[in-house]
Amino acid sequence: MKVLLIDDDQFIQAVYKSALSQENIEVVLSSDGEDGMQKAISEVPDLVLLDMLLPKKDGFDVIHDLKSNPALAQIPIIVISALSQDADIAKVKELGAVEYLPKGQFSPQEVTEKIKNILIKQ
Repeated sequence: MKVLLIDDDQFIQAVYKSALSQENIEVVLSSDGEDGMQKAISEVPDLVLLDMLLPKKDGFDVIHDLKSNPALAQIPIIVISALSQDADIAKVKELGAVEYLPKGQFSPQEVTEKIKNILIKQ
């Protein structure tokens, strides 16, 4: 299993890479939306873990681009973001994310369990 983590926070990258690696999940890292899209195309991950506030291309655009690409449209997207407005959460779900997790409210282990559950259902 392979997860693409798109987040510009290096601490978040390190924490989630460690948690996912312990579950034998390969992690591909990206620090901005443009690079994240390029890696999604080249790596074709099983799931995308996505922050919304990103340099170069925000998370809304990344979700839109992923879902607009026939080769990538079926990849589940979990958003982990500090954005917590109801309108933002609704837009994320409307665009096609399977889950929205506010940053800081779930441990990396809880997020890892959610990822495994989603990947098992595929």
